[in-house]
Amino acid sequence: MVYSSIRDLGLAFFTVSLGVLQIPIMFALTFIDILRKATSKKIRPRQIVITGGSSGIGEALALEYARPGVILHLIARSRSRLEMTEVKCKQLGCSVYLYSVDVTNSDVLRKTLLDIYEDRPIDLLIASAGQAGDFVDTQKNDSLTPTSWETMYDRMFDVNVIGVMNTVMPIFNKMKSSGYGGQIAIIGSVAGYLGPPNMIYYNASKAAVNSFARDLRHLGQENGVYVSLVVPGLIKSRLTLQLDAPYPQTYPFFGSPQILAQEIKSGLSRNDSIISYPDYQYFGVYGVSTLVPTVKQWITWFVGLTGPMGTKMS
Repeated sequence: MVYSSIRDLGLAFFTVSLGVLQIPIMFALTFIDILRKATSKKIRPRQIVITGGSSGIGEALALEYARPGVILHLIARSRSRLEMTEVKCKQLGCSVYLYSVDVTNSDVLRKTLLDIYEDRPIDLLIASAGQAGDFVDTQKNDSLTPTSWETMYDRMFDVNVIGVMNTVMPIFNKMKSSGYGGQIAIIGSVAGYLGPPNMIYYNASKAAVNSFARDLRHLGQENGVYVSLVVPGLIKSRLTLQLDAPYPQTYPFFGSPQILAQEIKSGLSRNDSIISYPDYQYFGVYGVSTLVPTVKQWITWFVGLTGPMGTKMS
């Protein structure tokens, strides 16, 4: 314990020094970024594909983009919920096509996505399908089936990690090779930076997605493929209603999926690399995640995310 404390003390001095050094750099980069975005045209996609488009964030995004002249392609497992979203979107004047596909079915999903692209290049792909909590989103009566967290790792990673890659990579490669370019938005989470231990697999899956989106942006931008990472905090949805939260699922504890959709659309129009909402949750979680391990553990214990050092949560 003495050794780890000395190590973390040295790390604290090092990170503070880096923090001071990055302030003038960020002032310069912020000024350049403001000038660039003020002089560039906003991006307005017309051919849009959204996975997880039947509920939650995906549905909110579909409704946000639904306008005359826009073509929406919505992908999800539940046909009945997709059809309900379709009705709402068509009332706003856009064209809608539905695909009942599980994102973990790589062959079917790949064919579906490439068929859409061959008909007309995709301007914007949003990978929004996800799994959260200690329950499985089933197709039986559109219900949520409770299960223990110990058995959730395979489904959680299949949907949140492999499902995202199944969605993104066929279109990423197509956008690069075609020369047409395009945008890809990947829904990660602030839990990918730091989350409660009882959401162990969700946190790990979103950490993988956050890293994947960050690196993929660098790999694609030279070919005109711009990848944006969306890191929501707690957002009220059909899935989060099942979570045993110790506070009401209203703002400021839980953000609105409609406002999140507005923030995503606005951020993508500016080609932002990272889009967050609610911002105070992003600042707080990311800030704590950058602290040295000893301090981070005590802070997470203080706010109730973990037990005190050397104890177990009851």
